Amino acid sequence: MKLASVGKRYGRGPWLFDRVTLDLEPGQVIAISGSNGSGKSTLLNLMAGLIRPTAGTISGRPRHIGYVPERFPGHQRMSAIAYLTHLGRIRGLSTSVAQRSTHALLERFSFSSGSDGSIRTLSKGNAQKVALAQALLVPPDLFILDEPWTGLDEIGHDVLSRTIAETAARGGIVALSRHLAVPGPAVESARYDLDGATPADGAPPIAAVNLETAATTAKVVLRPHDHSRRLPGPWAGVARTGPNHSDTVDLTVAHHDCDRLLLAALQSGWSVVAVLPDDPPTEGRTDGCNDGGDDST
Repeated sequence: MKLASVGKRYGRGPWLFDRVTLDLEPGQVIAISGSNGSGKSTLLNLMAGLIRPTAGTISGRPRHIGYVPERFPGHQRMSAIAYLTHLGRIRGLSTSVAQRSTHALLERFSFSSGSDGSIRTLSKGNAQKVALAQALLVPPDLFILDEPWTGLDEIGHDVLSRTIAETAARGGIVALSRHLAVPGPAVESARYDLDGATPADGAPPIAAVNLETAATTAKVVLRPHDHSRRLPGPWAGVARTGPNHSDTVDLTVAHHDCDRLLLAALQSGWSVVAVLPDDPPTEGRTDGCNDGGDDST
């Protein structure tokens, strides 16, 4: 999927951004960062095809798109089950398949408010789980999430991180927004910062959004639980507790192994606490990705 010199403004108002050129490859997790008003939601809406660009072109948009808006329409009188089943049928699923997918997704996200209650009575966290479920009724080839972590509990964070990793692992594109250019619970392939991409009145448009590619290595902070299993593969020897935290393990991994580690950790019952930008490793940190494949740490 490619955005070529894309710009957006409303009417004769100022440009939100201009000449944005992005190449989104299968398997990538792309983060769009920026402050309030920088155009993050607008750019995601353009990617989803919900609005048209004022300038430039968007090509190669995948067929199956899962979109999670920043603000879920929580005024619905329908129950979560009825709402999701209805959306599944709109997406081309039969009633029985839509119902099975609905129940499986709500169970996966540990939806806790009762599936028969009206959506408008849900807490913010449970409403967000419904918003995530509707985007996953059909496995998306393009998974777009606008500030997805807001309101989610720890279980929701873990499941969403796992879902993002799974989508990327099977070749889907994930595009998500975050308020600040700081790492979140998901491993990002690249980050595009919209701050500074708005031309001042009378000034020429900015040529492109700044790209901050992921580092060659990243630090992943994990937390095991009582039910957690040993991590597989090269991480099998990771201790249950890390030297710098009372209940977490820090690993420095090669960038190309981040998705694999994240998915393995979540499938093994670990929580992902953080994915941190790379800096020189400090003494005592666990290196979970050494060239020799040694399981010891």
